Amino acid sequence: MEVCSASNEIAQKTQEKLALCFLCLLVAIPLAPASWAASTGSPFYGDPPDDHHPWAIHDWNRPQPKLVTPGTVKTPELVKPPSDAIVLFDGTPQALEKWEADKQPSEPTKWIVKDGAMECVPKSGQIRTKEKFGDCQLHVEWAAPKNVQGDSQGRGNSGIFVGGFFEIQVLDDYNNPTYSDGFACSVYGTNPPMANALRPPGEFQNVDIIFRRPVYKDGKPVDPGYVTVFLNGVVVQDHTPLEGSGGHQRRTKAGPFPDKGPLKFQDHGNPVRFRNVWIRPLPPRAIEGGADGPFALKATTAPAPAQPEKPPSDAVVLSGGKDGLGDCQLHVEWSAPKEAKGSVLCLLGVCELPALVNPNAAPGEFQAADIVFRRPVYKDGKPVDTGYVTALLNGVLVYDRTPIDGVLVKGAQTPDKGPLKLLDLGAPIRYRSIWYRELALRSCEGGTDGYLTVEATLAKRKEIAAMVRQEAAKLKAPGNPLPELLRLMESLVYEKDEATLKQVEQMAGQYAESVKQLAADKIGSKKDEVKRLNGACQYLAKCSAIPATFGPKVELEKLIKDQGWDKK
Repeated sequence: MEVCSASNEIAQKTQEKLALCFLCLLVAIPLAPASWAASTGSPFYGDPPDDHHPWAIHDWNRPQPKLVTPGTVKTPELVKPPSDAIVLFDGTPQALEKWEADKQPSEPTKWIVKDGAMECVPKSGQIRTKEKFGDCQLHVEWAAPKNVQGDSQGRGNSGIFVGGFFEIQVLDDYNNPTYSDGFACSVYGTNPPMANALRPPGEFQNVDIIFRRPVYKDGKPVDPGYVTVFLNGVVVQDHTPLEGSGGHQRRTKAGPFPDKGPLKFQDHGNPVRFRNVWIRPLPPRAIEGGADGPFALKATTAPAPAQPEKPPSDAVVLSGGKDGLGDCQLHVEWSAPKEAKGSVLCLLGVCELPALVNPNAAPGEFQAADIVFRRPVYKDGKPVDTGYVTALLNGVLVYDRTPIDGVLVKGAQTPDKGPLKLLDLGAPIRYRSIWYRELALRSCEGGTDGYLTVEATLAKRKEIAAMVRQEAAKLKAPGNPLPELLRLMESLVYEKDEATLKQVEQMAGQYAESVKQLAADKIGSKKDEVKRLNGACQYLAKCSAIPATFGPKVELEKLIKDQGWDKK
């Protein structure tokens, strides 16, 4: 089986383009204005790495999400709300009565309904539902303006705030690089999406969110909460633990969430449109006295499309081969007669999913399942992740991070990889459109997104710092030391390397002295350079990468004050 590699090649070129842009940014002194940095991310900007996160907030060095071309376009006719959903917006003007401006005291929203979509009126403020929700499955379709304006965070920007303050990013980053933790469907400022699976601007994006708030008992966390997100049928957040609400420039911390809150859409100054918004409150988890699934499908749902769904560009299509599946997103469509009972498939040959049965389906009607599967992970013979399965049947959640031991065939062991088995239920079952996508490593397996151990974090930070120092060496230019100097300073954010610190001190001191030696009519041309270098020193001192009494920092501050550059 061959997977299309074009999307990965494009993603690699995008990353190289970003690196080139970054180097150009350093070379182009005087540098761009602060608004540019706020939009695209830059060094010395967001909160620095810490003991459990190797990346800074809005870190320019963080890899870009890989580019994935999504498969079948799903219109509202194909994503009809299930019968147990609460419809929050159905395209009619009357539906706007369920919403209000996000203000106190409350007042009617100024957003408008146009062509069956709810559209943001820039500068009118956020919009929120009048009703409040807790744990939920949420479906939202949004579209950025077809007429592209702006770039990075200034293009088609909004946000989906689940529970009122936890943000899933809305952004038109189709051929539009930005910082990784600000891409569409990122947990904003916390975790990038695993893929960039957007359609072109003007087209609607389908987003499905499974949200579980943190659960605390006696002031201690018993479940950190998590979010799973599908973007245009591609899983982009896989049970990402909640570390606070996420935010711009700042690193938020884990803590309790309100039991319920409104759904909010952000006004970020762009006329983003929303349609087909519905929500399904979820039952309590096992930790709360409920269950983690499977949930019997009782709601009436829309069947699978008449034609088989097209897979995304990075999928492996199964057609009778002997592929071994490991951690993956799996899509399967099938039709079965009424007399067929039981699980229709078996993952890795040992995990059966009997809840993938739709009692409301008409005979011969195709069903579609989207499954996220993670095998158990052991270290030194002890489990560090029990493994789990999440599954949507015709868009309805039926398995919610269900532990693998809850679906494991009795007496079986879970291999690292195994076959997908289609089971014989004694009835003529038909299958079509079977494909899978391999998933990225979890943090417990060496992945670098999410909350890492101290040891894993320090190792990754050391690796990033070495990469940045290597790039700095390529910028060496006797007549223009700032690009190399700033990049070396950036490496100190990740690792306080003594040799690099001494080199930075020497180069920055020499630069400050060279500026002071300039004639009075020449020194003004260095204002932006000096202030930028001083800003880097301030950032490094704030995150304890250099001492507050760092010699060049003191010299630069004095130079700025003597020249009156500290005055607005």
